[in-house]
Amino acid sequence: MKKSFLISLFFGVIFLQCGFLTTSEQAIVEVHGLEGLRYSEVLDILNIESSVRLGQVDLSSWHNALEKHPRVSKVSIKKQAGILKIYIEEKKIEWLVQSSGKLYELDSNLKIISIDDVRSKWLPILSGVFKTNKDEIQGSSFLALIQQVNNLFALFPELKERISEVHLSKDGNIYIYLHHPSRMVVEMGVYLSTLQSKKLYSSIAYLENSNSKAQFMDLSGEDAFFY
Repeated sequence: MKKSFLISLFFGVIFLQCGFLTTSEQAIVEVHGLEGLRYSEVLDILNIESSVRLGQVDLSSWHNALEKHPRVSKVSIKKQAGILKIYIEEKKIEWLVQSSGKLYELDSNLKIISIDDVRSKWLPILSGVFKTNKDEIQGSSFLALIQQVNNLFALFPELKERISEVHLSKDGNIYIYLHHPSRMVVEMGVYLSTLQSKKLYSSIAYLENSNSKAQFMDLSGEDAFFY
């Protein structure tokens, strides 16, 4: 009898170490930390319902399945008093990019997180004709635009709330679309330098303190022109 008990205990430990929960107890599945992902999507990824039988749960496979999702950065799963708690840390969306009729969400490594399924709000869109593959957007023109826009927002973070789109045209000119203090298109020229960024900031400050009805601003030369 003692030998049989020890064998059962041994296999019970092995099951737990492998990530299996061996009871027939029902457990509610809670998911914490969701931002872009939805609760129903997490259940679909795991192919489960909101309540599961613990004896049928393989925590290791759950962990692996969730970490394969492009929005997910980290996962941890804990069992507490009849509740399976899934903690998800999602990747932060840094950029929205529009190219060839599609809208992409990109993370800080410029990896594609979603295509035509944008769930991030209040981010300016970078638009143009860019090279894309399955995982990322490529090309020197795109990387240069990212760097220039990064520098602009590093100098003047508040402009991020005023700009709706930065467009790189086929001829290399950069156009900025403002939605505040009024809707306006701004031609920046072919390079968004520190000087150009300062001109943009001061011009927007001027607009906010005037009653200008202009809809187009040309900052591509030395002076600013309003139309």
